[in-house]
Amino acid sequence: MKLYCVTRNIPTENIRLSQNNIVDPEDRYKQIFKIQVELPEDISAKDRQGILRSIDRCTVKRVVQTGPDFVIEEVENLDADAQALLTLNPDSEAKTCIAGKDLPLEQTIANMSGILAGLGIKIEIASWRNLVPNVWSLHIRDAHSPMCFTNGKGATRESALASALGEFIERMNCHHFYNDQF
Repeated sequence: MKLYCVTRNIPTENIRLSQNNIVDPEDRYKQIFKIQVELPEDISAKDRQGILRSIDRCTVKRVVQTGPDFVIEEVENLDADAQALLTLNPDSEAKTCIAGKDLPLEQTIANMSGILAGLGIKIEIASWRNLVPNVWSLHIRDAHSPMCFTNGKGATRESALASALGEFIERMNCHHFYNDQF
C-alpha cells in the first residue's frame, strides 16, 4: 500500500490500517486475518480501489496463503553454515571465466565471502529467483542486521551472487549502510 501511495504522490499520514487475527476457538490453527483500512475522503475512487488491490496483492499475504515450507536442521555453527551458502557448490572444479574479468566467478565469490567473513559479517541468502531462463536474481543480507542488504542479478547463479556480494562490499565502502545515522 505504501509503495502504491508513494508512486502516485498520495499522502499516507491520514491512512490508517488495523490487522487483527481472529482465532477459531475450536481450532487455534484456523485463523482469519482481518485487515481494515481507513482512507481519507479526498482520495479518489480509482485510488481507493488501487490501494485495496495493492493490499490484496501483498507478498506476505501470498506466502501465508500458499503455505511456506519449513526446513528444520541442526548445524554445528550457524555462522559457518551461513557462509557455506555462499559457495554454491564447493566440490565443483568449475571455473566460470568472463572476458575482461581478472578471476573466475567462483574465485571472486570466495574472495568476497572471505573478506566479509573476516570482518565478522554473517551474510545470508534470503531468496533466489529464476523466473525465466538465464535470468537469476538473489537477495542477500547481514544476518545480524537484515536492513543491510543488496540484490544481485546475472545470467547464472554465480554471476548473480558475485553481483550481490560486490554491491554489498561497495555499499560498505561508501558508508551506504546506516548513512542516515551520521
